[in-house]
Amino acid sequence: MKSKNMRKWFVLFVLALSTLAVGIDSTVLNLALPTLASKLNATNTQLQWFVDSYNLVFAAVLLPAGMLGDRFGRKKMLILSLVIFGVSSLLCAYAASPTLLIVYRCTLALGAAMLIPTSMSIISVLFTKTEQPKATAIWVIANTLSMPIGPILGGWLLNHFWWGSVFLINVPIVLIALISVMFLMKESKQLHQQTFDLLGIAASSLGLTSITYGVILAGEKTWSNANVWFAIAFEVILLVVFVVWELKYKKPLIDLSLFKSRSFSLSTLFMMVISYIMFGYLYILPQYFQNIEGSDTQQAGFKLLPLILGITLGSIIVSRIKINQKLILSLGFILLIVSGFMGWRTVIGTSYGWVAVWTALAGVGIGVILPATMSTALADLSSDQSGIGSSVIKAIQQIGSTFGVATLGTVLTSAYQTHIHVEGMPVQLISLAKKSVASGIAVAHKMQSAALVHAVRSGFMLGMNHVLLICCAVASCTLIVVWLFLKNPKTKQVN
Repeated sequence: MKSKNMRKWFVLFVLALSTLAVGIDSTVLNLALPTLASKLNATNTQLQWFVDSYNLVFAAVLLPAGMLGDRFGRKKMLILSLVIFGVSSLLCAYAASPTLLIVYRCTLALGAAMLIPTSMSIISVLFTKTEQPKATAIWVIANTLSMPIGPILGGWLLNHFWWGSVFLINVPIVLIALISVMFLMKESKQLHQQTFDLLGIAASSLGLTSITYGVILAGEKTWSNANVWFAIAFEVILLVVFVVWELKYKKPLIDLSLFKSRSFSLSTLFMMVISYIMFGYLYILPQYFQNIEGSDTQQAGFKLLPLILGITLGSIIVSRIKINQKLILSLGFILLIVSGFMGWRTVIGTSYGWVAVWTALAGVGIGVILPATMSTALADLSSDQSGIGSSVIKAIQQIGSTFGVATLGTVLTSAYQTHIHVEGMPVQLISLAKKSVASGIAVAHKMQSAALVHAVRSGFMLGMNHVLLICCAVASCTLIVVWLFLKNPKTKQVN
């Protein structure tokens, strides 16, 4: 009996370790973007796809992935997800071109999206009702720890080894997890076979990809390009198809009746906004620290800590204070407004102390809003609806992050490219400098052109200021929505 008890806690340790690897992988990539721009000769558009390809696949697979384990066996699905995640990590590490890295990031996201819900499902069957809160807390802590560990570990690896090392760190973790799961875990699955909403999955996945492609293409080709509007129109058609189908299908991918709850509907908006802003910050800050401030990757990792630790602090604060969710959400969005305004005032030569303050404020705001949003979302849902409700919110979180990188990255790219003009410099070199900030700085140093260095740095700062001003405006509009439309909701305890 004691041996069986020890075994399940060790399985939990393995699940937590795997979750930690998934979390680290997400935070590390943003830090590696300037390095990837330089080493793989990636354009700004490709940098956006490095992030968004992962987020798109993760969002599309997350909801149906939980059903796969229940239907075909949780152990089988966990082993499959670990194999996909491990092999994809290896392929990412040795990707020879930006296109290959984007493809491998898609398969990496497939493994990660299968692993997360399967892990949660295993916890629900492996532990008793009294043990589940403790087991879930350990799993959540592992996910939370990935936020500070990712930038520090990633910065150190990028500073001492080649860029592929940030993906290789997943491989030994996956091997340990695979061996442990194969020998220590028993198979389990649901007796009642669930049906799959294949049309819903296809329509939502293609729609998300289409709108993301259109927005990113706009940054590369301008909004007047016909393909941009074709992609957006195609997304609108797919959205209509998705909604009509979900309303008619007996076992839909998303139960749209959830949105009859005002608290739930507003919470999906809040989660999308907070993910939009958070990934906007995570996209621009590593590039700012490395390309504008001149920090190496390890220093840039440490400079991200005010944002990351702010998120942790915000989560702790919201768990201790006893005020209603409306005030908590308002506090979070006010902090984001102040942060965005301070960031907008940042210029070349601004001290890191100033940057640390506004990034920390953003972190606390995000940390306050995330748990409050989940609590508000579940407030009016029944216990039977809570599971699918939380999964929908998680999927919305990924969609928000995808749109954040797509739209804010496009704003950054457009502002940067329109600012790169140097009298007398060959057109070919100007075109090369416009590919990315890292490329622009490399060209400027090679040509020993102080004018191009200034144009590159000021062009990036212009784009960054635009991004932060948009974040400030979005947070302001959402604050108004909170006050006008959100009633004081009941609260549910969220682990």
